[in-house]
Amino acid sequence: GWIGVVEQDADTAKYRNVDAALLTASLATLYTVGASKQATLIEVALHNIDTADRLATVHIIPSGGAAGDSNMVIGGAAGGQSIIKPGETQIHLFNLMRAAGAFIQAKADSASKVVQKISALDEAV
Repeated sequence: GWIGVVEQDADTAKYRNVDAALLTASLATLYTVGASKQATLIEVALHNIDTADRLATVHIIPSGGAAGDSNMVIGGAAGGQSIIKPGETQIHLFNLMRAAGAFIQAKADSASKVVQKISALDEAV
């Protein structure tokens, strides 16, 4: 798998891989911070497997929230998306900490053309 998540429970670190997925054309949840944990988002990578430019949007949403301009971390207010050239991989680095229940949603302008990879560190709180 491409997504690497490290979880820590009762001072015991556990590493697990979560399979990567192709983005859909509508917002879909990619990752949710588990109960009694906090997560630090480290990296989001997007790879265009198509022969045409593709657009992507990624949101980090607090527990109980909804995707919007205020929680968009990849993309922009004008159009709200990031252009990814054919064969290009974009790597976006973060150091964002989020509480239990927070989640990441993303989409592309065409289904099954952009592969996403997320790396995060989950820690017991």
